Amino acid sequence: MTEESIRYLKENIPILANAAVKQAYWQALATGSNVLFCENDLMARSVKLSWYPPIQLI
Repeated sequence: MTEESIRYLKENIPILANAAVKQAYWQALATGSNVLFCENDLMARSVKLSWYPPIQLI
C-alpha cells in the first residue's frame, strides 16, 4: 500500500462505517427487530416500527 492509499483509507473508513451502521439500524427496524444503542452512556432501545419510510439502499 502506498502512503496515499493509507491516508485515503484513514480519512474515509469512519465515514463509510457510519453509513453502514445507520443502514443496519434502519434495516433492522424495517424488518421488525428491536435495536439497542447507547446514548449519553445509557443503553436505550428503539421499538419496532409499525411503518417505515422508504429508503434507498446503496
